[in-house]
Amino acid sequence: VDNVHANPFNRFPRFSVMPHGLNLIEEPAAPFVSVGGDTYGARGFTPGSYEIFASIMPEPADPVEIGSLSVKVLNEDVHAGTLAIRPGVDVRGRMSVEESLKDDVKFTNVGIRLLPLDHTPRMYAPRAQSIASNGEFIFRSVPKGKFEVVVTGLPSGLHMSAAKYAGRDVLEEGMRVDGDPPGPLEIVLTRRP
Repeated sequence: VDNVHANPFNRFPRFSVMPHGLNLIEEPAAPFVSVGGDTYGARGFTPGSYEIFASIMPEPADPVEIGSLSVKVLNEDVHAGTLAIRPGVDVRGRMSVEESLKDDVKFTNVGIRLLPLDHTPRMYAPRAQSIASNGEFIFRSVPKGKFEVVVTGLPSGLHMSAAKYAGRDVLEEGMRVDGDPPGPLEIVLTRRP
């Protein structure tokens, strides 16, 4: 694949490749290298259909900005096209528990992740930056996509009984992020039946 173009962020993007039909990241036979300006290329792909991901971490510990594009490789060089790397959006939310369980849950021990349900590799799964003692949290720079809400670190016997994003149930079908978030992510924890 030659001439993968990324928007300028003054940092060299990190490229990952995933063959279509697999949720497995591969490294190309040769790494992507700059071929001038904001254009990058790599060689050594076997014929097939791929998703190419580019990510940039603007500053250490800052959220990742990603973009992707699909490319079909035959037996010749391919111009993959323009890969736009865009910052994600911040998603704010709050976790709550029923009154009788308030003493059982320490929100600072709980983790929340958004696991991709579309073609995005799980290595780009956003994590809530921190969860305050009142249950408020924020995901920084969530990329466009569809996600499963996953809560970890819950005390034994508790589970996530409801998850709503902008008032819509996302527990079963997942949540879609595609621009400015229309509202908060609300998570409710209860005792397992």
